[in-house]
Amino acid sequence: MLHCPIGKNLKCVSFSIWTNPFRAYTTSLKRPLVKVIRLGRMEYTEALKLQQQIINYHMNKYRDGLTDDYLLQVEHLPVYTCGRRQWKTVQEELKFPWNEQDTQSKESCVPIHRIDRGGKVTYHGPGQVVIYPLFDLRNEAAYKKDLYWYLRTLEDVVMSLLTQDYHIDKEPCNAKCFHDEEFTGVWVSRHVQQTDNTIKTLNLNSNANANANANANANANAIQRSDKISAIGVGISRWKTYHGLSFNVNCDLTFFDKIVPCGIRDPNKGVTNLCDIVSARGTMPTISTVSDQLVAHFERVFQVKCVDADLGHLHALSL
Repeated sequence: MLHCPIGKNLKCVSFSIWTNPFRAYTTSLKRPLVKVIRLGRMEYTEALKLQQQIINYHMNKYRDGLTDDYLLQVEHLPVYTCGRRQWKTVQEELKFPWNEQDTQSKESCVPIHRIDRGGKVTYHGPGQVVIYPLFDLRNEAAYKKDLYWYLRTLEDVVMSLLTQDYHIDKEPCNAKCFHDEEFTGVWVSRHVQQTDNTIKTLNLNSNANANANANANANANAIQRSDKISAIGVGISRWKTYHGLSFNVNCDLTFFDKIVPCGIRDPNKGVTNLCDIVSARGTMPTISTVSDQLVAHFERVFQVKCVDADLGHLHALSL
C-alpha cells in the first residue's frame, strides 16, 4: 500500500471538517448496505483469496445488476507486498538480499508477495488494522466511478478518525493530518526532537513558566517531520474495488526499516503509529477499538450503512 501515480497532481490539504464536493444527498435517499466481515488475525494470502472470491462472484453477476458491498477487516501476520507494476524494481526497495525465486526474506523470514494493486513495497503485520473495501462503484446513488474521488474519500475516512476521535490537532499532540501532494495515503505532521534514533513529540504551545527554558532549548532544535500513518493501495476491476488501506495502531515499525516504504526516501518522512501520536495524552488505543471506529467513519464519510456478517456468508457465494 503505497504511492499511487495519480496522487502526484494533488495539493497538500489539511483536514478539518469532512465535506464531500462530489455528492449531494437528500434525507430521503436510502443508504447502501455494506456487509462487514471481521477476519481477525489472518495470513495475507488467505485474505487475498477471500477478496478474489468476491471479485470472481462480481464478474459472474456483473450483467445482472449491482453486486453486494463488503468491508473485510483483518490484522495480518508479518508480510511484505509490492504492486505488480513495481515488481521488476522491488530489489531497489529492499534493504536485505533477495531474488525473485525467494518466497520470503532470508533475514527475517517474512513472506514477500507480488500483488495486483498499484504502488511499491510496504509492510503489514500485527498492531495494524487493514480494511479491504469491496465496493461496486457503478452504484452511483452511493459512489462515483472516479478513482480520484475514491482514493480521496478513503483518506478522508482516516483523517476523520484522527481528528474527531483522537483530536490529534489539539494539545498535547499538536499534530496535523493531511493529504500529501506526491504520495497517496494519510500523513501526520508534527514538530519533533530527534536524538539517538528516538523521536520525541514537542508541545510547542505550552506556556508553563517552569518549562519555559526547557521548551525554548528544545524548540530551537526541533524539526518538522511528516510520517505516514495510513497507506492506501487499491485495485479496480469493472468498477469493483479491492485491496484498500492499512492503519498503524501499535505495530512494530522496525519492519519498515528493512524496506523503502512506498518508495519514500526523504529522511524527514517516515512511518508512525497512532499510539506514538497520542502517547502524550496517556491514551493507548487497541486494535479492536480502532477497528470499530474505522467502520463508523466509513459509514459517515461514504454515507453507507454497515452491518456485521460472518465468514460463512462469503463461503456461500456461488462462483
